[in-house]
Amino acid sequence: MTSLRKLGYQVSVFLKSNSFSNEQAADASGMSENQIQRLQEGRFFVSIEQLRKIAALKIGTNVSSFLSEPSESNYPEMIHCMSEFKKTSDCDDILDLIDAYADLEEALE
Repeated sequence: MTSLRKLGYQVSVFLKSNSFSNEQAADASGMSENQIQRLQEGRFFVSIEQLRKIAALKIGTNVSSFLSEPSESNYPEMIHCMSEFKKTSDCDDILDLIDAYADLEEALE
């Protein structure tokens, strides 16, 4: 699975578990709500400084909390599939293909 998708998942978990809205994250980071949403989906690149500002919403949180590797047990929360994958690597490959397709689609717009 792409690192960007994992980062987005960690940011999403942070915001939800601390009851922060996308609007609050956008205001804190200088990003738009749309960019925050795309970040959570693993579809937007952010700077370390933007991540620091999001992390600063909660005192004592730093960027490293966003960079930890989510466990495979979190995969069902990160993706929406019709059924479970027997092997995590299959899921990663499919998501990488979907990401590549979405990138091409956006480039053609």
